[in-house]
Amino acid sequence: MAHGAMVSATEVTTFLTRLQATTRGRANALTARQLRERWGYSDRTLRALVHAANEAGHLVVASDAGYYIPLSTRELDEPVRRLESQALEMLARARQIKELGRMAFEMPCGGRLF
Repeated sequence: MAHGAMVSATEVTTFLTRLQATTRGRANALTARQLRERWGYSDRTLRALVHAANEAGHLVVASDAGYYIPLSTRELDEPVRRLESQALEMLARARQIKELGRMAFEMPCGGRLF
Protein backbone atom coordinates (compact mmCIF):
# COMPACT_ATOMS: atom_id res chain seq x y z
CA MET A 1 0.00 0.00 0.00
CA ALA A 2 1.34 3.39 -0.94
CA HIS A 3 0.19 5.20 2.21
CA GLY A 4 -1.24 4.63 5.65
CA ALA A 5 -1.09 1.53 7.79
CA MET A 6 -0.25 -1.79 6.20
CA VAL A 7 -3.03 -4.37 6.41
CA SER A 8 -2.98 -8.03 5.44
CA ALA A 9 -5.40 -9.83 3.14
CA THR A 10 -6.73 -11.68 6.18
CA GLU A 11 -7.44 -8.41 7.97
CA VAL A 12 -9.27 -7.08 4.91
CA THR A 13 -11.36 -10.28 4.68
CA THR A 14 -12.26 -10.05 8.38
CA PHE A 15 -13.14 -6.37 7.98
CA LEU A 16 -15.37 -7.06 4.96
CA THR A 17 -17.12 -9.95 6.73
CA ARG A 18 -17.86 -7.69 9.70
CA LEU A 19 -19.13 -4.86 7.49
CA GLN A 20 -21.33 -7.18 5.43
CA ALA A 21 -22.96 -8.40 8.64
CA THR A 22 -23.57 -4.94 10.11
CA THR A 23 -23.28 -1.99 7.70
CA ARG A 24 -25.22 -2.81 4.56
CA GLY A 25 -26.71 0.48 3.43
CA ARG A 26 -26.18 4.05 4.60
CA ALA A 27 -28.87 3.70 7.27
CA ASN A 28 -26.68 1.09 8.98
CA ALA A 29 -23.40 3.02 8.70
CA LEU A 30 -21.03 2.94 11.65
CA THR A 31 -18.79 5.86 12.54
CA ALA A 32 -15.05 5.49 12.97
CA ARG A 33 -15.57 5.79 16.72
CA GLN A 34 -18.14 2.99 16.71
CA LEU A 35 -15.83 0.78 14.65
CA ARG A 36 -12.93 1.55 16.99
CA GLU A 37 -15.04 0.70 20.06
CA ARG A 38 -16.53 -2.42 18.49
CA TRP A 39 -13.50 -3.93 16.77
CA GLY A 40 -10.50 -1.89 17.92
CA TYR A 41 -9.63 -0.28 14.57
CA SER A 42 -7.57 2.90 14.75
CA ASP A 43 -8.56 5.66 12.31
CA ARG A 44 -5.41 5.00 10.29
CA THR A 45 -6.04 1.25 10.11
CA LEU A 46 -9.67 1.84 9.20
CA ARG A 47 -8.70 4.06 6.27
CA ALA A 48 -6.14 1.46 5.17
CA LEU A 49 -8.73 -1.33 5.34
CA VAL A 50 -11.24 0.65 3.27
CA HIS A 51 -8.55 1.52 0.72
CA ALA A 52 -7.37 -2.10 0.51
CA ALA A 53 -10.95 -3.35 0.17
CA ASN A 54 -11.61 -0.88 -2.66
CA GLU A 55 -8.34 -1.84 -4.36
CA ALA A 56 -9.45 -5.47 -4.19
CA GLY A 57 -12.73 -4.58 -5.92
CA HIS A 58 -15.04 -4.33 -2.90
CA LEU A 59 -17.38 -1.38 -2.55
CA VAL A 60 -16.94 0.20 0.89
CA VAL A 61 -17.45 3.94 1.41
CA ALA A 62 -17.29 6.62 4.07
CA SER A 63 -19.73 9.49 4.43
CA ASP A 64 -20.91 11.85 7.14
CA ALA A 65 -23.01 8.92 8.37
CA GLY A 66 -19.97 6.65 8.75
CA TYR A 67 -18.60 3.62 6.94
CA TYR A 68 -20.90 1.28 5.02
CA ILE A 69 -21.47 -0.96 2.04
CA PRO A 70 -23.75 0.93 -0.38
CA LEU A 71 -26.93 -0.73 -1.60
CA SER A 72 -27.59 1.66 -4.51
CA THR A 73 -25.90 4.23 -6.71
CA ARG A 74 -27.73 6.93 -4.74
CA GLU A 75 -25.79 5.88 -1.63
CA LEU A 76 -22.58 6.68 -3.52
CA ASP A 77 -23.40 10.35 -4.16
CA GLU A 78 -22.15 11.82 -0.87
CA PRO A 79 -18.97 9.70 -0.60
CA VAL A 80 -18.03 10.50 -4.20
CA ARG A 81 -18.69 14.24 -3.73
CA ARG A 82 -16.57 14.18 -0.57
CA LEU A 83 -13.64 12.52 -2.35
CA GLU A 84 -13.88 14.90 -5.30
CA SER A 85 -13.92 17.90 -2.94
CA GLN A 86 -10.88 16.60 -1.07
CA ALA A 87 -9.06 16.05 -4.35
CA LEU A 88 -9.78 19.62 -5.50
CA GLU A 89 -8.57 21.01 -2.16
CA MET A 90 -5.36 19.01 -2.45
CA LEU A 91 -4.77 20.25 -6.00
CA ALA A 92 -5.29 23.84 -4.86
CA ARG A 93 -2.76 23.33 -2.04
CA ALA A 94 -0.28 21.79 -4.49
CA ARG A 95 -0.63 24.79 -6.81
CA GLN A 96 -0.14 27.17 -3.90
CA ILE A 97 3.02 25.38 -2.75
CA LYS A 98 4.33 25.30 -6.31
CA GLU A 99 3.74 29.06 -6.64
CA LEU A 100 5.37 29.78 -3.27
CA GLY A 101 8.36 27.72 -4.36
CA ARG A 102 8.56 29.58 -7.66
CA MET A 103 8.44 32.89 -5.83
CA ALA A 104 11.01 31.80 -3.24
CA PHE A 105 13.52 30.43 -5.67
CA GLU A 106 13.07 32.61 -8.75
CA MET A 107 12.79 36.11 -7.17
CA PRO A 108 16.05 38.06 -6.67
CA CYS A 109 15.50 38.39 -2.92
CA GLY A 110 14.69 34.70 -2.58
CA GLY A 111 10.99 35.45 -2.19
CA ARG A 112 11.42 36.95 1.24
CA LEU A 113 9.74 40.22 2.14
CA PHE A 114 12.40 41.28 4.67
